[in-house]
Amino acid sequence: ATSNDIRGIKIPVASNFSATQTGAVRLIYKPNYTGSPSANIMLLDIANATNTNNRIRILHLSTGNLVLTVYDNAGATISEVSSAWSPTSGVEYDIELDWDVTTGATRAFVDGTQLGTTQVGTGTRDLVGLTNIWIGANRLASTVNNSSIGNVVLFSAVQHTSNFTPDAEINDTIYIADTITLPVFTYTGEI
Repeated sequence: ATSNDIRGIKIPVASNFSATQTGAVRLIYKPNYTGSPSANIMLLDIANATNTNNRIRILHLSTGNLVLTVYDNAGATISEVSSAWSPTSGVEYDIELDWDVTTGATRAFVDGTQLGTTQVGTGTRDLVGLTNIWIGANRLASTVNNSSIGNVVLFSAVQHTSNFTPDAEINDTIYIADTITLPVFTYTGEI
């Protein structure tokens, strides 16, 4: 669905997300704006509402940067990819974040092309405190979503370490990676 207000989907982490030291998130993003959004837009936020422990987020800032961040179990940033990005309204983009915070290799890709440089931060992550996966909203349900977001896929292992050609499978297939049991979730309506 496309919206330009505060709304999103909230999915419980339990039974839907098990990635800690390594993992990947992939989604299809279709903005309703060209260039920079008028306000920060959260594409995906895996977190809880009280702190940033073990958080993973993907957002597009009003300054124009696409930011993909992985936090440790104490709420400190392990790795952050932040790079200028200027999408076109109505165009679908394949966005992927791959992290390995044991060896220090976090990468972001847009349409299969690496965005920014490989981040080498290392740290310790676990699932303690993670409660929900917010799609199209931040963990506090306070950001406007001027876009549509679909085909969110979660992996417990890195999927790509270099540029790749996105395939059409993500548009037609629900991936089940290791112990992640998508698409089991509870839809709680607009948040």
